[in-house]
Parts: sequence; C-alpha cells; structure tokens
Amino acid sequence: MRSLFCLILLILSASNTFAQDVSHSDWSGLYVGVQTGNGSMDFRDIRPANPPHTYEYSYKQKQNFQGGHIGYQYDFGKLVIGAELTRDIINVSFDTPNLNSINGKFTRDGRILTMGYDSGKALTYFGFGSTQISNSDFVTASSHAGKQFVFGITYKLSKHFLLGARYETTKYEDFDRFRTNALPAPSKLDNEAFQVRLSYKF
Repeated sequence: MRSLFCLILLILSASNTFAQDVSHSDWSGLYVGVQTGNGSMDFRDIRPANPPHTYEYSYKQKQNFQGGHIGYQYDFGKLVIGAELTRDIINVSFDTPNLNSINGKFTRDGRILTMGYDSGKALTYFGFGSTQISNSDFVTASSHAGKQFVFGITYKLSKHFLLGARYETTKYEDFDRFRTNALPAPSKLDNEAFQVRLSYKF
C-alpha cells in the first residue's frame, strides 16, 4: 500500500510538471514503465483420499506486487494493437493448518497481446497472453506457465507520460510442485489483481 501511495504522488507530480496539449490521439510507439498493485491468490489443493474419492483444500490470500513493463503499440486510427512484456515481484504467504507452508516472493513474467479503442486522450483495451511464475525460496522450487487475461484503461497525462489502471486474472492449472512435499495431484492457483501503471512513451 505504501508503494501504491508513493506512485500516486509521483503521477500527480508528473502531471503538474509535464502538462501540455495532448489533443492528438496517436498511440503508436515504444513505451516503458512501472506498476504496483494488490490482489488475491486462491490456492486449491486437490488430493487423493480413498480411491476413487478426493478431497480439496482451498485458501485465498492477499498479495501485493511491484514490477516493470515494456511494450509497443501501433495506432490504426480507432483500433490500437500492442504487445507487452512484464515482470512482477509478488509478495504472498500461505500459512494454514490445511496447507504446507508456501511463503516468499514469486517472480512472474508475462507476455501479452492487446487490442484497444482510441478515444483521444484515453485508450481502453483488453488483452490475453501467457505468464511464467517461479520461486526459488520454496523447498521444492519450480516454474509454471499460466494463462492471463487483462482489461484496462490508459490516460495521457502529457505527450510522453501515461497513467493507467488494469484488472488482470491469471490461472495456473498444475501447481502441485510448489508444495513442500508435492504429491501427484492437480493443484490449481487463480490470481486476481488490480494495478496502477505509470509509463513513458517515446
């Protein structure tokens, strides 16, 4: 939350310092930036009991993250197509009697394709792609691929500075190796988050 507050102050400062005419709506070009946000991780652990029966543990935990992004967009008029690479450091802790300990920092790398509507100063978009999440702090370290869907809006503070907000949801279907004594069972992880973004467009 502190990082989110600091980013908002930075955004307001950039808006006052670099304010200028942004009536033109060309979104084409390379951009880089930072993001921070909060959300939840829903871990579902499905284990075999007395065959053919199974039992399931489910636990939802809050998470916060910070990261960076780089991308490129091309403006076709009203339609804007883009591609983006992201990296986030996620802080989360699962500590319950029903689950083995899952603590530490996740590293998440994303590759997203976006499609948006150019309304002038604002760009509304949706996107989809893949992510890779990993953590070397766990006893059984591993890396897993997931599917990510995003919806967001970006507003031009100036010719070069962009302020954005994004909702994202990510699903990992096979997550069992992150448990300290993994069993051959189909564990799952669902991740939902809201983030604030500040970007510089070249």
